[in-house]
Amino acid sequence: MSTSAALLQPRQLAHQPVQLAYVRPEVRNLLHAIGLVFQAAASGRSIAATTALRERSGEDSALTRDLVAILTTRAVQSPATTSNPAWAANLARMTVAAVLDLLAQQGSVAAQLPLVRLDFADSDTLRVPVRANVDTPNLAATFRAEGAPIRVGGVLLNAPQLGPRSLAVIGTASAELVNAAGDDVMDRLLRETIITDTAKALDALFFGDQAGDAVTPPGLASLATGANTAASTGTDSAAIAADLKARLAQLIANRYGSPGTRWAMNTLQAATMAETFMEVQVRNSFLNIPIVAGPSVPSDTVFLIDCGGVVVAQDAPVFESTTEALLHEEADPAAVAPIVDDAGAEAAPVRSLFQSNISALKMTQPTDWLGVAGTVQTVTGIGW
Repeated sequence: MSTSAALLQPRQLAHQPVQLAYVRPEVRNLLHAIGLVFQAAASGRSIAATTALRERSGEDSALTRDLVAILTTRAVQSPATTSNPAWAANLARMTVAAVLDLLAQQGSVAAQLPLVRLDFADSDTLRVPVRANVDTPNLAATFRAEGAPIRVGGVLLNAPQLGPRSLAVIGTASAELVNAAGDDVMDRLLRETIITDTAKALDALFFGDQAGDAVTPPGLASLATGANTAASTGTDSAAIAADLKARLAQLIANRYGSPGTRWAMNTLQAATMAETFMEVQVRNSFLNIPIVAGPSVPSDTVFLIDCGGVVVAQDAPVFESTTEALLHEEADPAAVAPIVDDAGAEAAPVRSLFQSNISALKMTQPTDWLGVAGTVQTVTGIGW
């Protein structure tokens, strides 16, 4: 066992082939299923009736119907059109993978990293065995003479919990637009609105410096403390190389640095690296470590992450649509308020979906993550 393996990995999810009688859902299946949910409310028809009107032929049609069932029920148990409970559970897991593919296509770096990915399934919480010390005690095998006693090893474990925190958003569009949109138009609308914006928000939180609380998980920047972070020393090639190599040296000193190690940085920093270093131009790696870049990673920080030490737990998202609600439309997440609070104060601005003939699509997805101390390195104050 590699000493860089920070986590024992129960019920691992990420992109592993599953032997099933059904095909793995693709992004187009996912977008089509979400679109059906949105259009059902806009047209005033049931989801079943909308699906029957818009269904495609063959396996694609059956898969889309099953996806609609998964995306509109909170319990991963034999949905209405899914007769096999085992298939329902596996489809829910593969739906999470399809969501990750979709977020990755829209530029989310968090979705592209080879993190340890688990699913909540029917559990309210997950206890994740995390190695407390990678030095001693350990389970390293040693040579012994014939007849000599065999060394007894040991390992210290902690078991932090991951809970299903709610990642959620509501998007709106005119019922006329949603009802009239064809498959391609609806897929593009969903991709360019809810999915793109969620990809940006997810990266901002995942790589943020928030300490974490009962609502939001800790950002990776908050995990890089003490010797695991340093300020940039310059903007020329020598300073950049020295700063990044020092982070790799510290990661190795922490006894981490598995094959899943990645640089994560803003697209601008990746472009500068490509201009400066031939290795980045040719292989999109630096110091033989792949680079993953996106526009929503903080532009003043470069991350070095042993992805085997960061675990993300998710469940299949749930989509609900309606044309009959009163919404507080507020861009700032911290300012969203109840329509009427306990003191009787009314939120503003509010809009009646019924009165303005608007269709709303709500997405909620149980999500949580944690990282092991020492597996995240940062260079801060980047000026290049």
